[in-house]
Amino acid sequence: LVVSQMYARSLLRLLHCSSTLEDTMDYLRERRQRVGRQDSVNMIEPRDEDSKDLEELMILVSKIFYDLSPDNINDVTSPLIRQTFDNLADQVRMRLSTSKESSAKETVKALHHVLFEEKNDAKGEEASNPFVGNTVDYYSHCNSLIHTVLRDRTGIPLTLAIIYQCVAWRLGIKANIVGLPGHIVIYLPDMDRYVDVFARGEMMSQEDCQRMVSQFGFSMSPSFLKPLIPELVLQRVLNNLENSFNRDAAATNRHRVMVTALRAILNRPDYLQMEECRNLIGLTWVSAHVSQRGEEWIEW
Repeated sequence: LVVSQMYARSLLRLLHCSSTLEDTMDYLRERRQRVGRQDSVNMIEPRDEDSKDLEELMILVSKIFYDLSPDNINDVTSPLIRQTFDNLADQVRMRLSTSKESSAKETVKALHHVLFEEKNDAKGEEASNPFVGNTVDYYSHCNSLIHTVLRDRTGIPLTLAIIYQCVAWRLGIKANIVGLPGHIVIYLPDMDRYVDVFARGEMMSQEDCQRMVSQFGFSMSPSFLKPLIPELVLQRVLNNLENSFNRDAAATNRHRVMVTALRAILNRPDYLQMEECRNLIGLTWVSAHVSQRGEEWIEW
């Protein structure tokens, strides 16, 4: 009976992941049609709708790996995650003057106060801690899942930058994610300034970015400052998850296979058949369970 229950739980996870993978493929296909079909994601230019698309893709990733955190599957839903972003944007608006239109500089200042400084809300009630870089457990997979970063208020540069962009977009502030060698920052075109989200929103100039790049042994290149489109951000999130799973004994075969399947979908959303992903997932599920010996259980 215990083994049967394990199989049942495992099969339910399989069905959930397969469904979410299909949703991811459909979304990437629909986005590719909107932005124009290109042979490579590197050829897709940044667009105004990138923030919305990035948010949706990060929600899908959280849904696939929901069981890696204490959250119940019902807590990792699109409405709940979007509501968290909406609440952060509302907190910023409450700090802005209602008598006149706020400038980009004023809005960014209020945004930084809410994300990186504020510990109490407008009513004086205790609120969540500011967002900070996770220097204690940097390689944890939780740092790459948007719902856990929103909950714990700690993450790595990439996910903190994603949160910054998604909240800024709601406020009408254009914020681009920039992948410098060894570090991720935000670029604010309206202010021509960069933001180090891992350092509590420290403002940087291009010269500061150049010094940061040189610390990693690189010479500055204009390509380093090019905004990352959602597909490239997702690619980096998958790389981070893979690195985390290779370090984490609690990660299972299923988690690693999901990264592989997501990569396949990301690289070939227009051509890959969902049956190919299902076959990959199914074969791995079978091999994991056939491999059990005695009381040993290879968790899917």
